[in-house]
Amino acid sequence: APWFCFPLPQSDCPPIRFMLRGQQHVGIQDDEGDMSSLPVEEVPPTLGNLQIQSTQVRSRSIPWDGYRRASLITEDELALIRSFDTQPSHLRSDLFDNGSPKYAAVFLSLLTKLSKDDTVQYLLTLIDDALVEEPRRVAAFHACAPLSPASADAPLISLDSPSDGGGGADGAAASAPWPYEPFFKLLQKDDAYIVNKANAVLTALVPTGRPLAQAELDFYMPWAAQQLRSADEENLHATVGSLQTLLRLDSLRLSFFGDNGNGVRALLDVLDARKPNFQLQYQVIFCLWVLTFNESLCKRMPDSKVVPVLADILRNTQKEKVIRVILATFANVLSKCDKGDSAAAASLLNTNMLPVIQSLRGKTWDDEDLVDDLDTILEALRVGALDLSSWDTYTAEVRSGALHWSSVHKSQNFWQSNAARLGDKNYEILKILIHLLKSADDATVLAVAVHDIGSYAQYHARGKTNVERFDGKVAVMELMRHSDPTVRYESLLAVQKLMVQNWEFLGAQAKASA
Repeated sequence: APWFCFPLPQSDCPPIRFMLRGQQHVGIQDDEGDMSSLPVEEVPPTLGNLQIQSTQVRSRSIPWDGYRRASLITEDELALIRSFDTQPSHLRSDLFDNGSPKYAAVFLSLLTKLSKDDTVQYLLTLIDDALVEEPRRVAAFHACAPLSPASADAPLISLDSPSDGGGGADGAAASAPWPYEPFFKLLQKDDAYIVNKANAVLTALVPTGRPLAQAELDFYMPWAAQQLRSADEENLHATVGSLQTLLRLDSLRLSFFGDNGNGVRALLDVLDARKPNFQLQYQVIFCLWVLTFNESLCKRMPDSKVVPVLADILRNTQKEKVIRVILATFANVLSKCDKGDSAAAASLLNTNMLPVIQSLRGKTWDDEDLVDDLDTILEALRVGALDLSSWDTYTAEVRSGALHWSSVHKSQNFWQSNAARLGDKNYEILKILIHLLKSADDATVLAVAVHDIGSYAQYHARGKTNVERFDGKVAVMELMRHSDPTVRYESLLAVQKLMVQNWEFLGAQAKASA
């Protein structure tokens, strides 16, 4: 399969090449043709059902004359689309290239005016085929921007598609600027084929066109995150593949991550809840790796569940490509956090990654970049293990949400020294613990969280008051009915600590009651 270069002027990643296979814009290679400098090696699986449907769509006969009689398209549009539509596929290329951008403009205009699914599917397939055959044709679509029926300053309008029976052909189409708007509107369709093709075309157009307007970002990135949660297996592959390309643009990373980390959570849900095959697993982790090229997002990674989720995968995978991209992600997180900020190292140490990294470093690897990443991670963890206080380690573990029975939780000295610090930064750590009581599904996380809240109540003078202030007491009491015996025991002990002042023999009494 041929390689075609897509320059990405907004990207801080190396220039990339997209390998075209079937109907998908997939695969990445660096500018020197050497795959070793990027953790990308294989293309996604063939999207069989979509390809079969594409073959069926190409064979359709569209009633262009009928659209003209209904005044839905102009005479010029009819002449152009008929001259293109009636040609054998090998002659369409010459027509498109010699007539640019007029054929690109007629495609955009027809997508704006027509809404019957069969016709829209056909037009999208023609566009996608044209861009797959010659990726440089994206320039023809970008050249149509001045021909857009709406002002370049117009906001993204309502995404409701016009009816095939509404309005005349010569009236101004209600549309935001070309070339993106027709495809954004089609993402709202119920037809999965239309959605997939519209997204594929956007993925080809956006890296080489004008930056997305804020309204476009605010629409597209939440849409992509939702697709990760709701798409079926086939369309999930397509969505993740698009994100692999689009998230190389730094302007898109912040919008996808979101103020509340919604995009990252959607990626983690694919890894954690959908249990993907290793290829999709690799693609999702690749998206996380690309996000770490934004320094501000990289610094937020230790406070998310990215590190524990990837650490768990690293322990269990034998696939070198998966190992490679996880290590590249960890190396970025460690190297991009400010010096003196221990959160990144603490998040990895809390998942007991040091022996895992040491074991991997002891193996023989042909990939020099992988070895360099291992050395970077090892050095950071060794320094971190010396510099981190028990409080640093504890807060990193709590922020990750992956609580486990590390030594600090049951250390009397730790709680005597640090209980009051749960109130730092507007009670950040206490609020996270209480949130975990209400939201966590894992029994160990619940048991550790409720134990820590009990310890806070025991060792801090206003601990009980503060737990009640943030609705923690009710959450603790509800866990007394939990199905797991350890959770029930820890919650009973915590309730007693919240209700009594005399701690003597409390542990023994709680054990007897449980």
